[in-house]
Amino acid sequence: MITGTTSARRWEFGFGRGRGPRPPGTSAALWRPVLALGLALFFAVLTVAVVRQSDLDGMDTIVLRWALSVRTPWLYHVLSLWVLLGQRGICLGIAATWLGRRALRHREIRPLITFAIVTFVMNVSVEIVKVAVGRLGPLELGGAAVAPGASHVFADGTIFPSGHTANAAVTWGLLAMLARRNRPIWGAASVFVATTVGLTTIYLGTHWVSDVLAGWAAGALILLAVPALMPAVHRAEGILSRVLPDRWRAPDDASEPGVTWDPGRVGTRIERGDEWSPAVLAEVP
Repeated sequence: MITGTTSARRWEFGFGRGRGPRPPGTSAALWRPVLALGLALFFAVLTVAVVRQSDLDGMDTIVLRWALSVRTPWLYHVLSLWVLLGQRGICLGIAATWLGRRALRHREIRPLITFAIVTFVMNVSVEIVKVAVGRLGPLELGGAAVAPGASHVFADGTIFPSGHTANAAVTWGLLAMLARRNRPIWGAASVFVATTVGLTTIYLGTHWVSDVLAGWAAGALILLAVPALMPAVHRAEGILSRVLPDRWRAPDDASEPGVTWDPGRVGTRIERGDEWSPAVLAEVP
């Protein structure tokens, strides 16, 4: 709980604008589970359709043929670089550098821990589905990929869902959520990157359309699940706070008169004049 003379304001988790507190049971508390359920059903239906090699394969083949027909050398080379924004190593490197610098500068270790846990959960969950489905991608099939029904599952492939797309959605989406300022702008930028990275993998012929749709759905589900992961973040933060050097520790209450942090209340920003205190994640109970 935050006490003192400072004024508190609820910050809606995600990319929305800051809003005032709402009473329990309002629609604001319902949209997230409803959206998560819809995405989970969409992901499940998509996975079943891929496994059963339904008519979805026809859509995948048609779009792949179109991508090959409109390919130009200069755009291919440009997009081959752009798609790296969804590559796991590059995403991890950029995010870890930014959040690590922020941790040192502002003594905020929680965003870095949050990113580590969310990324771990995303990679494990996506990899499990990849291995279970075992789908082969267009590049692995070569020229046969443009034939109707070319997609193969349970064949030691790791193409479904698209890891590049899920990485882009989760990494840049989470960094937008963790932004200290201009969160709506960063949110719009993250949506643009996640969308274009997914479309780029289709254009380059590295993924089927259904792989990308599943990658977007998986990434969105992981972002919606971030509040549920906050207890693990709090526990990790408590453990690290006992071993980290002083420069990595958040200021204690004595150094910030009038402000008390309660680890159980997250998603709250504190206004002090024209400055906002560091944002922390998850819903305010």
